[in-house]
Amino acid sequence: MHDYADCAVLGQDQRIKDAIKLFSQCMGAYYPEFKGRTLLINIPDVYALLFRAASAFMPARTVAKFTLKGSGYHDALLAAVSPEHVPARYGGLRADAEDGGRGRAEPRAARAV
Repeated sequence: MHDYADCAVLGQDQRIKDAIKLFSQCMGAYYPEFKGRTLLINIPDVYALLFRAASAFMPARTVAKFTLKGSGYHDALLAAVSPEHVPARYGGLRADAEDGGRGRAEPRAARAV
């Protein structure tokens, strides 16, 4: 699962742009055919639109491994991952070290769980 909450569409600093570029290169070069499913949550509409456009050039098998959700991701997340493995801040039962075990860490841009 990749969380894109608070990830600006415009005006991103260079570190975010570099991280997205590196992630895209890695996914394209090595990951899609060897991985399971990926749930992208809090995806801005423009990112979803770009993914749909790019998916026309990807194998259907690869595209099928990705699920993109905006803020209404909870049902899809809990259907894909057992609640005990989902951090509490995402509606699951797992305490998270980032928040001192309270389950309420502040969201950060493009955090992978």
